[in-house]
Amino acid sequence: MALLNALIPNKKLVEDFAKTGFLAILSVSLFFTDPALAFKGGGPYGSEVTRGQDLTGKDFSGRTLIKQDFKTSILRQANFKGAKLLGASFFDADLTGADLSDADLRSVDFSLANVTKANLSNANLEGALATGNTSFKGIKYNRSW
Repeated sequence: MALLNALIPNKKLVEDFAKTGFLAILSVSLFFTDPALAFKGGGPYGSEVTRGQDLTGKDFSGRTLIKQDFKTSILRQANFKGAKLLGASFFDADLTGADLSDADLRSVDFSLANVTKANLSNANLEGALATGNTSFKGIKYNRSW
């Protein structure tokens, strides 16, 4: 024990130094982390960020995007024809002119979304949520909801 005390004269100083080093490394790692990682899509759409993005005209047709997070995204004229979007969130998104025909939209959240002039022909909207000031003006559909 005497040898250990001789090698480490001030144990408190060493502990403080170790804590400071750890905090410095943690701070640097947080500083260099991509802030977009906090908004990654919740579904299996790879690592691409789909929340709060301008995805105008993007082709998602036939894709499986279960529980995907499109909150606050701009999706004007996006193509979701035949896509599986169960439980996806379009909260406060702009879907003006989007093609959602033949899409599986069960339990999708359209709250506060702009779905003006979107094509919802043959889409399954069972359990879909549309609260607040959601706009469905001029949509195309041929299925009874």
